[in-house]
Amino acid sequence: MQSRRRTLTLVTLVVVVLLAGCAAGAAHTTEDAAGLTQDDVAELTLHEEFDRYRDRYRHMQHLLAETQNQVHHGEWEWDRGDDLPLDGSNGVAPLLGATFVNSYYLHAPRTWAPPGASGAKRDLDPMLEYFRTKGWTFRVRAISGSHEVWA
Repeated sequence: MQSRRRTLTLVTLVVVVLLAGCAAGAAHTTEDAAGLTQDDVAELTLHEEFDRYRDRYRHMQHLLAETQNQVHHGEWEWDRGDDLPLDGSNGVAPLLGATFVNSYYLHAPRTWAPPGASGAKRDLDPMLEYFRTKGWTFRVRAISGSHEVWA
């Protein structure tokens, strides 16, 4: 099991959704990934907020499927499930002023071990190249003798 973990290339896509708060006393308002400010979201009905959540979830799943198919058309492992909305201040690239109270993000990890993978950073190269062509922000971390990428 330990050697299997080291050979996994972890792909985690994170979409920041709904809203990001503003830092107290900030001179400008922070916008979320959809271009909404905290004040904009405050004017939405609960139904409108959940419609936006549904749309963001669908968009995240589309991005995930597209990305997986660019790198490997075969089976990917579902890793820890698609969590409920998570604390927006702890995402890959949290927005300025994002806190536990005023923002959230969605998270959908999948894994795949390329043939001959050793857990080295170079194992991520096909995924990193795809992220670069899309202009996405990403972060690579070394974890337990392996590497993972978050985008």
